[in-house]
Amino acid sequence: MMLVVDPDEAFGNNLLNDGGTRFNQRSPKSVFDTLHDPWFSNGVVLASNIEHNNNSFQYSYFKADLTHAYSSKVRNYTKTFCFVNTGNKQVPAFIVVLDNITSSNADFKKFWKINTIKEPLISDSSILLHNREETGPTGWTHIKTLLPAKANRKTVYWNSQDTVNPIAPLPAISTHEPETKGYQLVISPQQANKKDTFLNLFLMAADGVRPPLVHFDETSMEYRIKVLDYLVVLPSKSELLPDSFDITLLDHSDQKVILAGLKPGLWYVCKQDNNTHFKFKVKENANSLQFSGNHGTYKIWRNNPDSEGETQ
Repeated sequence: MMLVVDPDEAFGNNLLNDGGTRFNQRSPKSVFDTLHDPWFSNGVVLASNIEHNNNSFQYSYFKADLTHAYSSKVRNYTKTFCFVNTGNKQVPAFIVVLDNITSSNADFKKFWKINTIKEPLISDSSILLHNREETGPTGWTHIKTLLPAKANRKTVYWNSQDTVNPIAPLPAISTHEPETKGYQLVISPQQANKKDTFLNLFLMAADGVRPPLVHFDETSMEYRIKVLDYLVVLPSKSELLPDSFDITLLDHSDQKVILAGLKPGLWYVCKQDNNTHFKFKVKENANSLQFSGNHGTYKIWRNNPDSEGETQ
């Protein structure tokens, strides 16, 4: 979750200011109220797509504008979520989560937060979440924070029973529910900015499995994340990817490329060394496609009426 702390924001009697979303004590009286009353407008779905191949789930892509879930302390906030089913038994899935958020005041502290029952393990390169018990299998989630960069972020966590933490002082909770003995972890930028970007990669792995290497590149318009035999490309702004760009695949083995954040319309992918090209129709609000390729440079562009090829 994203927290933005405006120290002057009030959430009601006996409630702490943790920087969360608007505090709602109203209920809609009709479907019309739910759909049209601005008070209940907490977000807008910008894109949603689920990709299958031969009845096999490949990936899902979701993007939402969540600005109105917060008070005026947040000027703009979009969250992008891309889940990839790798089919790899050791690392069966990974998730890319991108949060672009702009506050109305640079001094409002921002926190990217995770809640977990078990105590997380923190290293220089990742955060490890787990479900370890005395008996039974253990699953691991390796979280690699790509943005903010290591030198520009601070990562801390605390137990929910702790009354002192970086966000707000908390009263002691007297209950035996496991959630009240869990842990809260936050990542925050070192410098005060109105606009901040949080880009995190979740790698799901079996017990004893070392997470794969992650390659991350950033251009003026795109984020490129290479995991296993996948390359995920996302827009680095709140907008969509440009109408034309190139990508280079370095591995000679087959790789899957997921382009998320495309404008609707016809898109063309052409491998430059042999002129092999494909045509894809990107639907309104789906805004993504996937193709397979190997070593070489691929030119990708939108709406060229002179191109021909196989529609995917």
